[in-house]
Amino acid sequence: MRAWRMYCKSLFLRVYVRFPVWQSGLARHLHLWHHSLTRIHTQFTEIHIGVEMMTFSRTLMMTLVSYLAITAAQTVEAGSYRHIDELALGLQEQARELYSEFKTHYRHVADYRHLRSDSAALSQLASHIHSVAHRRGGIHHLESDMAKADRLFHHLEELVAVAEHDTRHPGGGHIHGDLRHVHSLMRSMESTLHHLQSDVERLAHTRHSYHRHGRRYYSRVGIGYHWRGGGVHVNGNRVGFHIGF
Repeated sequence: MRAWRMYCKSLFLRVYVRFPVWQSGLARHLHLWHHSLTRIHTQFTEIHIGVEMMTFSRTLMMTLVSYLAITAAQTVEAGSYRHIDELALGLQEQARELYSEFKTHYRHVADYRHLRSDSAALSQLASHIHSVAHRRGGIHHLESDMAKADRLFHHLEELVAVAEHDTRHPGGGHIHGDLRHVHSLMRSMESTLHHLQSDVERLAHTRHSYHRHGRRYYSRVGIGYHWRGGGVHVNGNRVGFHIGF
């Protein structure tokens, strides 16, 4: 383009000098032509710079949003693991206390061996869950263990209900003491189990991002972005903003 502009300029000067008669006609047209070419070159340069700036801006914004999402995910994950560790410790203590309560109150029921065996298994599993959570072990490992603990706990609930029902009939054995504390402990333990399961599932989701309808989201973290109206729209759970280019 620069060579073409220099050629046109030299042509204009030659015509202007050698053919003074054309000064008011051809030379003027050549001058206008030269001016038009200069404007076209300037416009193309501006467009090229604008495209490069837009590409750079898009790349920068994508990098920034990705960094924010990853940082938020790591923060959520660290906080979730601490909370899971605390809940797992509580579950471990509740399981141990329940095993002790079964020995105290149900040792003379017909299915005591079954009740004792399963409550001991639940106590061991709860200790294992706490150990995995404390060292921030595999999240899918925790999910699997929590599913086992939930099934085992609800099986224990059924055993207790059957044992208490059978004591009302001959041959069903008998129960020692007041059972209100046992029932309260089991309700608390069920609440801890379900809370722990929910938190483990939530933590598992923060480790995965997914695409939906052409947008990129970071699940549970609440940060996403998509291109709209000559810019990028960044959105969170409750707030969004638009940056134009």
